[in-house]
Amino acid sequence: MAVLTAFASMAAWADGEVGLYIINEQTNTFEVAQLQKISFKDNNVVVLKTDGSSETFAISGISKMYFGELTTGINEMALESADVWDGKSLKVTGNTPVEVFNSSGIAVAKGKYEKGDVISLENLPKGIYVVKMGNKSLKIAK
Repeated sequence: MAVLTAFASMAAWADGEVGLYIINEQTNTFEVAQLQKISFKDNNVVVLKTDGSSETFAISGISKMYFGELTTGINEMALESADVWDGKSLKVTGNTPVEVFNSSGIAVAKGKYEKGDVISLENLPKGIYVVKMGNKSLKIAK
């Protein structure tokens, strides 16, 4: 019951987005805004998402379960976000290769661009992305 009470109070959390972390053999992260219900049934934790899908974890296999601020562990460095990202597209800052990675580390866009080129990211789903332009990187939220 304590977990459900904490879950209900997550809307009052700090400015960042809040996640539910379930650690077993790997780290499983769920954005709280995308969760409908967390329940405990038959020695399992069942996470029901707002899209109707669910994931089940054996309680015996969970080493840690907690709520915390969602983070990628990647800080902005050397690129000024206002000059590069307008919320829909990237403005290339130099003649350089550009790569865009999703939160799983998969390259979702890449190529060689010239200064001033615009790369549209409107077709990508909402999420956190890392942009690498040459030897500089930037974390963006879409």
